Amino acid sequence: MIEKWCDLNGPRVCIRSPDGSLVARVIEGWAIRETEPAGIADFTLTILHGAVTEPSDPGPLLFDGIMPDRLPCVIRQSGDRELYTVEDQASLLLGVRDGVLTVAPGAEKLVRGSVAFQAFNAALALEDQYFLHAAALVLPESDAAILIFGRSGFGKTTTTLALMAAGFGFLSDDGSIVKRSPAGDHIWGMPLSLKVHRNSARMMPWLAPIITDRWNAEDEQPVTPTALAALLERPLPTPEPRPIAGLVVLGRRSEGQHHLSPLAKSEMLLSIAGDNVARNLKGVTKHHQDRMQRVAELVAAYPTYEMRVGPNLASLRDTVLAGLDGRPL
Repeated sequence: MIEKWCDLNGPRVCIRSPDGSLVARVIEGWAIRETEPAGIADFTLTILHGAVTEPSDPGPLLFDGIMPDRLPCVIRQSGDRELYTVEDQASLLLGVRDGVLTVAPGAEKLVRGSVAFQAFNAALALEDQYFLHAAALVLPESDAAILIFGRSGFGKTTTTLALMAAGFGFLSDDGSIVKRSPAGDHIWGMPLSLKVHRNSARMMPWLAPIITDRWNAEDEQPVTPTALAALLERPLPTPEPRPIAGLVVLGRRSEGQHHLSPLAKSEMLLSIAGDNVARNLKGVTKHHQDRMQRVAELVAAYPTYEMRVGPNLASLRDTVLAGLDGRPL
């Protein structure tokens, strides 16, 4: 078995497979911080090639619907474990401290999908952490960070890039982890590559040195945080969890000035749930019920805002900092 170990700011995870390329896909795809093997792993994920796992003792149907990344998924109880299946392409047999992910030949890309990531959610849960689809940025001259939520097409990556250029520290564009503790929640991020749209590149010509002419079908191309840090001549923040300064959801674009205004907690909760809680006709899975409860506690504990971004990205920093301080701009 090929093994790699990673540190999830607490839980130590061992990823193992006879096929080293599958391990590499997970490490690279989720930008996980590698560490040296030591002792017994808190969580072990084994990745295999082959036919998807069939339940030996089919239990109750827990879920039959669409996951947040739009993959069709069926979840059944299988003894003391849960069995996730994505048609005949992948399966995950998941326990509290281990999981076996099986991918069919030709479906290797699913090792980066939401079903495979349930194993990491299980590992995170060992130390009361959970994953959110949100950007996370460290405030200038501060240790605190903000979380930015936004539906596809609302400009989350463009907003993240504009704030990075203005001195905010990059933690993540779409893979943020909340670490809970009695002293207060903290946030850290998986520094995944940003999917930069052609229009965003036009709006921010400073990106030109790291933009190529290779655009995908969605008119996007990946840009690594390391390349951005080198371009901005500013190191990436260290990966430890940061205190949370506020939660921001992106509204519709503004035709004029930027706006950052307080948002009702109920509206923020609905916005976060849309991208982070899987639902089907049977309702919500137990794991996602737990996540919804944690998100509700997060929303209750921190200031919540709606941000509408206008065309002048150079002034966005001032709007954000003034709004977080409660000052009129």
